[in-house]
Amino acid sequence: MKKSRIIIILLMIMLTIPAMHSQNIDYLQKAKEFLSQGDCERARLAYDDYVKNHPNGNAEVKRQIDACGEDLSRFVPEGYVDLGLPSGTLWKDKNESGFYDYDAAVQKFGNKLPTKGQLQELVTKCQWTWTGSGYKVVGPNGKSIYLPAAGYRYCDGDVDVGSCGVYWSSTPLGSDFAWYLGFNSGGVYMYNYNRCDGRSVRLVQD
Repeated sequence: MKKSRIIIILLMIMLTIPAMHSQNIDYLQKAKEFLSQGDCERARLAYDDYVKNHPNGNAEVKRQIDACGEDLSRFVPEGYVDLGLPSGTLWKDKNESGFYDYDAAVQKFGNKLPTKGQLQELVTKCQWTWTGSGYKVVGPNGKSIYLPAAGYRYCDGDVDVGSCGVYWSSTPLGSDFAWYLGFNSGGVYMYNYNRCDGRSVRLVQD
């Protein structure tokens, strides 16, 4: 008789454990669903319930919840994209029309022209994928911008379009040169060249 009771108790415990585990998995799934809906607060509450029985938590879901909260607290102007960069720099989603020599770009756009450091951050902190006509640039938070291979204009007026992208920074080098971001299908690089060249412009906001 005692053996029968023990067996019954053990069976009840075994049946309870999967149910508890399933319940905890549901909390994690709920957190993911709320994240996909942009409901940061409910995602956080569901995740807190999950952690009660899983003290180690889930690092990826926790990161997404923290990022979700940051996104809610930050206003992003229309036409700009928050890539989740350490500096907080927002990048415009389109180029300015045409080519600009360095002095004209600085005069017209001022501090909306990216610095050498901001361009370097874009290179080192984002994932770059060549599309055949430019690069898709994906930030740490998964959002992206597109930089077309718009080419450039030589100082003498000739234009090279379609094989590369060349974007001015606001950072000069001496009196005749300035830093720029360049790329082609082979890769992305920072370099400096003559200010009279006409290059593309992509604006930023701090």
